[in-house]
Amino acid sequence: MSEVSIPAQRPPQPRANPILHLIPLAVVPIAGLLVFAVGIAMGARRDNIWILGLAVLTVMVAMIPLLLDRVRSDENRQILITFLSLAWMASFVLPVYSDWYLNDGILAGIPGLVGIQARDVILGQAAALLGLVGLLLGFYLPIGSIVGRALPRPTRDWSQPECLAIAMVLIPLGFSVSLAGQFGLIPERVGTGVLGGIAQSYNIGLALLAIAYFRHHSQAALITLILLIPIISSLAFFTGSKSQLLQPMMMVAFAHIVLARRIRVFWIAGGITAIVLIYPISVFFREAVNLGNYLSAVEVLSNPGRAFGLLSAFVSQAELGSYLTAGLEATGNRFNALGITSVIVRDTPERVPFQGGWSIGYVFVAYVPRIFWADKPMVTMLGQWITNNYGPGPHITSHTAPSWVGEFYLNFGFPGILLGCITLGVLFRLLQELFFRGNATTPLVLMGVVILSALVLSVEKSLVVTLNSLVFNTFPIVIAYVGAVALFGGRRRPVPVQRL
Repeated sequence: MSEVSIPAQRPPQPRANPILHLIPLAVVPIAGLLVFAVGIAMGARRDNIWILGLAVLTVMVAMIPLLLDRVRSDENRQILITFLSLAWMASFVLPVYSDWYLNDGILAGIPGLVGIQARDVILGQAAALLGLVGLLLGFYLPIGSIVGRALPRPTRDWSQPECLAIAMVLIPLGFSVSLAGQFGLIPERVGTGVLGGIAQSYNIGLALLAIAYFRHHSQAALITLILLIPIISSLAFFTGSKSQLLQPMMMVAFAHIVLARRIRVFWIAGGITAIVLIYPISVFFREAVNLGNYLSAVEVLSNPGRAFGLLSAFVSQAELGSYLTAGLEATGNRFNALGITSVIVRDTPERVPFQGGWSIGYVFVAYVPRIFWADKPMVTMLGQWITNNYGPGPHITSHTAPSWVGEFYLNFGFPGILLGCITLGVLFRLLQELFFRGNATTPLVLMGVVILSALVLSVEKSLVVTLNSLVFNTFPIVIAYVGAVALFGGRRRPVPVQRL
């Protein structure tokens, strides 16, 4: 069996002094310390000084993976924990500045979270900091590394034609399942997490096309991406999904990051800007769809002209300054996990007793197909339970995410946060060794892209959503790999990591 051709590598470049790589990152903690000092000088209340201090301390701890990666070679960078540290700062530090101080002591994150005091925020920050320490401790313990390196990794790679062929199967497959669900053609009793993962196959196909372009310089893959991304993003928008709107572009960015082992500020700044610009109009349209006042998701697909008319009216009446302000507030709320975490720590166990782990048990319940267990409880019921007990109340239908930290706390308190986050850290180090190590085959790189996309915006979600997304969203890749082996057979040498 012929081997995959190995793209020519650029000659290794001499590395600059490692100290020079650390200088730009020093700006962040220094800026935080300056804010802290200014707050003290301006006579900030004692509680607010504690809030500022904990925010700065959390940033400093979260910067550890970034500092370590700055002095590693590209192939050895641990981008998974670096991304999670950035997400931790966005979820638990940014709200201190974007919500608490700018809104005069209001830290909502979701509608209905009221009455949060400075002491509640301090306890929420302490819980988040404890969780971050546990996450880093579990990641850097040798357990995950030893197990990950001991497990076998697939050696069968995909050539450029195989990448294109597999992508052209995954994209229409995902579309078919997704649209069938939108039009009610798939009965609820057969709905499973696996089926939901298959519905995301079109995003996996886009990531595979991006890998084919970055790794093999495939012009056909590039042209296909240019044609498909606007169509897929538009369909996601008009069916009321804000996250799926940006997902196609995110998959391309994640593909580049996993291959290059490098996180560029451009990707992060571009993503935040896109969210700020898109969220206000997306929120308006989603409310119109969900409330049914104007049209349903099915009507959008069958009568797009009406949908465009609604959007045109909304944009024409919007004032630019108010629109951007709404976008910034919506973006801050999207990442805010500090609000709900503070409420959970405040109200447990005084008002709501510790739950003893039933929500975590739902992680395993999700793997039983509903067709075999007709009365299987909804694994997403935790969201409504959070709304009922910590949010506006049972009169509101809303799935409120508790955050990883909040869910560990509502089950087992502060010891649960530490032990739970250590366990997550070990799991994430295992994933790092399996899917983000150098010289990975294309299927492993694709797995890494999907895992990164599932985790990076999940810090504020429930554990059942986060952990099961890792499994269900990668299921189509496993099927594609098995199918490729069955059709083409053979073993091929892994393609070295590209220096992009």
